[in-house]
Amino acid sequence: MKKNIYLIVIILISLLLVQCSKERESNAENNLQIKIVDFLNNKKLNTTKFQANKIASLLKNLSSNSNLKQINIGGVNLIISDLVAYRNVHKTDFKNTFYKVSFPVINDKIVSTLIYTIHTDLEKSEIDTDIEKIIAGESNKFSGEIITNSLNDRFIQAYSAKEGKVEKMFDLSFSPSESDSKSSSNTVGLVCTNYYLATTIIYPDGHSERTTEFLFSVCDGCHIVGQTVDYLDTECDPDAGGGGINVEETTSSTEISLEDDEIYGTAPKVEYRFHATARRVNGEIIAVFIDPTTVSNPVVFYVDDYGRTVTRTITLLYHLNSWTTQGPFAVVKHSCLVHGKWIYSNGNPVYTRQWSKSNSMTL
Repeated sequence: MKKNIYLIVIILISLLLVQCSKERESNAENNLQIKIVDFLNNKKLNTTKFQANKIASLLKNLSSNSNLKQINIGGVNLIISDLVAYRNVHKTDFKNTFYKVSFPVINDKIVSTLIYTIHTDLEKSEIDTDIEKIIAGESNKFSGEIITNSLNDRFIQAYSAKEGKVEKMFDLSFSPSESDSKSSSNTVGLVCTNYYLATTIIYPDGHSERTTEFLFSVCDGCHIVGQTVDYLDTECDPDAGGGGINVEETTSSTEISLEDDEIYGTAPKVEYRFHATARRVNGEIIAVFIDPTTVSNPVVFYVDDYGRTVTRTITLLYHLNSWTTQGPFAVVKHSCLVHGKWIYSNGNPVYTRQWSKSNSMTL
């Protein structure tokens, strides 16, 4: 009898703990939902009518079953929510389109908004489970396209992948110009910004190729010159006026020394350098320019532990650089193939070796 009472008590306690856990999860999600809505409402009150309408549309399309999730990419905390709809761009190559919205958080405060359009043949449960890696471009199973826009609808970047391998990356580059509109002579003398789609193709052997294509210009008075392309529309707020944009640049460099311990004897360290520049408008990342990885000592001469004079030459090949926007921040990745060549003065055979090098930093 006592055993049965103990069993009943244990079952009741377990049920109570489960219920408490569910209530805590529900309260946490409600708090996140309140934080999101408050942030968007405050944004709506402190912007132009044009942008306020966009925010109102976003609020309307926040899913009632928002599927809230907290993730971290490159040290940046994000709150992820479902969207019922966004631009509704139709892609005939894929059977499903899903919409997500993320809110970067700093010091427990939402500071930005990013909107994702995901075209895929995968089911929603698969996207939900893998969303952190999909956003970061690190999923090993995602097939499809993911497009990232800012809260003001500015296209920022996109990529396409097949079975976890990124095949193409896209971002929107621009060049401010006073009289260089490529589409019309009636813009001479105006402050214009020319927009380009930059496409990076990643080939199966690891090398990549980057090309740019002119899209359109935006000039004073919110005058768009040229034909826009679905989600590649740029922000053109008639209430704000002016097509020229004021750009804030942030540059970051990292130097890492890695000792080459696979070569007999004492060899100088290979000193890698990584460099990238982020461009922001109103504190938001709009573009990142990444320099190829370099080494500060590509050719060195030294005497090894066997008394041999050695010439070491380092060559970097197959550079592949990428970045992922996190609103005010960007996670930048460098990778390349390193080719090392050692020539010995005593007539020993030339020794060569290859290895990969990668680095990640947040701007």
